[in-house]
Amino acid sequence: MRLPCECAIHYLNLDDFLLAIEKRRWLKSNALRNLFKAVQFRGITPNKRGDWLNQAEEFADWNSWLPIASKEAKAEETQEVIFKLYSLGTNTSRDEWVYGHSKNVVATKVQHFMEFYQTEQKRLKQENRKEQNIEDFVRHNIKWTTELTSHLVKGTKLKYRADRIISGFYRPFVSMFLYYDRIIVHRTCQQTNIFPIDVKVENLAICTNGITSNKSFEAIAITKIPDLHFCGDTTTLPLWIYDKEGFRYDNITDWALQQFRKHYANAQIEKMDIFHYVYAILHDPRYRQKYALNLKTEFPRIPFHSDFFTWANIGEQLVKLHAYFEQVESYPLQRVDIKTGIMKVKLKADKINHRIEIDSHTTLMNIPEQAWQYQLGNRSALEWVLDQYKEKTPKDPTIREKFNTYRFADYKEQVIELLGKVCRVSVETMRLIELINTYEF
Repeated sequence: MRLPCECAIHYLNLDDFLLAIEKRRWLKSNALRNLFKAVQFRGITPNKRGDWLNQAEEFADWNSWLPIASKEAKAEETQEVIFKLYSLGTNTSRDEWVYGHSKNVVATKVQHFMEFYQTEQKRLKQENRKEQNIEDFVRHNIKWTTELTSHLVKGTKLKYRADRIISGFYRPFVSMFLYYDRIIVHRTCQQTNIFPIDVKVENLAICTNGITSNKSFEAIAITKIPDLHFCGDTTTLPLWIYDKEGFRYDNITDWALQQFRKHYANAQIEKMDIFHYVYAILHDPRYRQKYALNLKTEFPRIPFHSDFFTWANIGEQLVKLHAYFEQVESYPLQRVDIKTGIMKVKLKADKINHRIEIDSHTTLMNIPEQAWQYQLGNRSALEWVLDQYKEKTPKDPTIREKFNTYRFADYKEQVIELLGKVCRVSVETMRLIELINTYEF
């Protein structure tokens, strides 16, 4: 019997801003056998969660706060969280086939997809191929996954349904049409309990970029089904959950309600108030900065601040801005049109000159500086819109050949209106975040 050996772990990190070629040069000129002599390595020991790098500090206050969610609560092993159920965003594994800015385009792509699938199923039956050869057998005119090939072998039929095309959130402040159905969507995850497939429902949810993201923490409220990469590896925390018949249940636990009512000695606090309160806390820049490493490795924890309803009120305003951004009044941007020459799409943010170049004919002027400060990941909210409406060459060869019909000109006025709304949202969000900074942390 071999006994486990003890070992010491040492590491050295280089400047994050070095280019890849600079790192390779450094490695080439520093032989490993000489590094321990020349460089001071750092010894590391894993923490209780098993983290080696980017270890979060063990804050006493953090550990005493209410957990927003947990795997144990999701498995119904405990109720001692704020949100009982959470889910990843919907994972299609074939975005170019099932998403689109136009409902008609999505319908055409999906029908073609299903027709080709049925053709392959008929061919499989005729040639009597076995399951182990399926990957080599199928023609890759559509995007296959192991789940889809499994259904092909089983003889599962795909039936197109027009009512399966819904509006969902693809990226921050960008709605797209989605063919929302099992099988053709690779993983619906728990989204079917949040936004059921067969029943039209209303819901409100907070999306965060997950607990495995290397990017800074972000949170955004939604009213439609989010994509897996809506914000990072999206985690969805809904206000309500639904069963197969469409009956609605609270997702905020009774335990959480009791904790808030007991702490504030106020029986008037309701679950919607808690939802708003949580959303405000998640937007506190001091909270995000101090607990940045904690937020990368575990679910957020929520403190009890002195004035519950002040925070809940700010959270409610933020929710209205973010979840219902399509209903806000547009910011009065100055539009300049010069219709000369051939129109060339630009969709370029010019932060220095406070403008957005829509195309060679149209420019939006006087973009307020605060609008660029509302960041989601590595982009401002405005830049997310600009990026998602650019004309791009599809990666999928069949989509590129048969369905590359997107032209920005068809959506120009819609995008200009959206930019005005997102500009308003951005400015108001920054105003509320500045207000948060004035309250005791």
